[in-house]
Amino acid sequence: MRRSQGTETTHKAVLNPSMIRVINVLLACPDDQGAWGVWLAEQADVATGNIYDMLHTFVNRGWLVKEQEATNPRDRRRQPRSFYRFNGEAGREAARDAVEQQTLGRRAYEAEARRAEMREAERVAATAAWTRPIRTTG
Repeated sequence: MRRSQGTETTHKAVLNPSMIRVINVLLACPDDQGAWGVWLAEQADVATGNIYDMLHTFVNRGWLVKEQEATNPRDRRRQPRSFYRFNGEAGREAARDAVEQQTLGRRAYEAEARRAEMREAERVAATAAWTRPIRTTG
């Protein structure tokens, strides 16, 4: 694991498709602009019950920082909202690198699977050519 300017960058950061969508939504935001958790859930098509676990993971990896909304302490009608943004350019780059590595890894795996299928099809075709009955005229 490599650390860079307080953010965790790892070659083994496993991201599920929902996590990748959340990061891509954040990457589409202008520099140093973040978003509320509920808005991120809506934009990334992720259940609000899952978004905060993902965001907590990203904060723990050092990619994001979490800020609490300032509210009037006498207003108890709702909890303060959490605002998430990248932890500087280093956090943005670490998240982008993790998404790219995950995407490239998946593409490489799929490409290798297609090559293996083609090799198997060629092997079956070659075997079938050798096992055809020979017709004799008689």
